Amino acid sequence: MDYFTTGEVAKRLNMSVRTLRYYDQINLVVPTLKDENGKRFYSENDLLLLQKISLLTETSMPLKDIEQIINDLSIEKVLTVHKMQLETDRKALEQSLLHTQTLTS
Repeated sequence: MDYFTTGEVAKRLNMSVRTLRYYDQINLVVPTLKDENGKRFYSENDLLLLQKISLLTETSMPLKDIEQIINDLSIEKVLTVHKMQLETDRKALEQSLLHTQTLTS
């Protein structure tokens, strides 16, 4: 099994090291391994979990809500939630644009 350091995960998933440490601190994503010096090592499963969290945070879902549901969701369900939020955002933007066009007409 391959393991990835915090820096490698941050780069691979375009997340900050600080975010990864925070997720560890609040027990949202605890790395699979930590060495005697406290260095964190993440597994492929950890990366998948981080990807799910990343998608859900893009929907503006609070971390406490993400924590409650994350382990019960397949990646397909996470993507479905993300798609639904994007659709809601798109509709809100269309309404805003329509309202702006009405004001300028």
